Amino acid sequence: MAIHGRALGALGLRAHFAGPLRNWAWRSGAGVLVCWKGERLPYPVLDPWRTEERQAAVVGIAPGLSGSVDTFGDVTFSDGVYHFAVVTFGPGGVPAEIDPLEVQTRVFDGGQLLGLLPNAPSLVQVRRLTGGKPYVSWTYSRVGEQAAPSAFTVYACDEESDFNFGNPAGSVSFEIGRRRYGWTGTALSPGDVRYYTVRAVSAVSVKSLIPRNGRCPSGVYDTVSKGYCARLEIPVGPPDDVGTLGIEVLDEW
Repeated sequence: MAIHGRALGALGLRAHFAGPLRNWAWRSGAGVLVCWKGERLPYPVLDPWRTEERQAAVVGIAPGLSGSVDTFGDVTFSDGVYHFAVVTFGPGGVPAEIDPLEVQTRVFDGGQLLGLLPNAPSLVQVRRLTGGKPYVSWTYSRVGEQAAPSAFTVYACDEESDFNFGNPAGSVSFEIGRRRYGWTGTALSPGDVRYYTVRAVSAVSVKSLIPRNGRCPSGVYDTVSKGYCARLEIPVGPPDDVGTLGIEVLDEW
């Protein structure tokens, strides 16, 4: 993230606001639009002196709690995942906490700003059905949703390859009021190892972030570590019949 004229000054806010905005935080309060890149957690702080903690950039302001945020025109974004939140400052300049339900995520990919993202699926699991077929299941919650999904796409890869998010292994339609979903794949062979993940897709083909078991969704739009994904290994099974076993008796006398 490139910012021309970095966020400086008390509380990490810009020190060069023009005209009546120069002392806005100490007059009637304000709403401040902050931004951080990559991982959603941990939430950043707005104190530049706490250098050991994650910092947020200030990219917009709503003077006097007007409810309308003006973004700074000199802020540019490289490709990546960005999280935005409006933090309320009281008349004394004391910031409120970031509300998790108010955090909005945006993605810049290929130099373009993608549209609103559906939530990432969670609790992605896989188990083996009769005949070696994989059954992938997941949960979708609409809490804090920015855009409703129209479908879910399932992706698979093996030990030697990575996920190809342009080539799904299957898809399942979204249903209003349904939380748990599942998909059955084609039979695998003994010894096969597969990794699976699922993404929600909006009606305008914007994908969700990629879920990671035990962690927040990936901070990268098109990459995820297989170590955080559901894994299935088809057992090789017992050895083939080797015939009748005999016992050799040694006569040493």
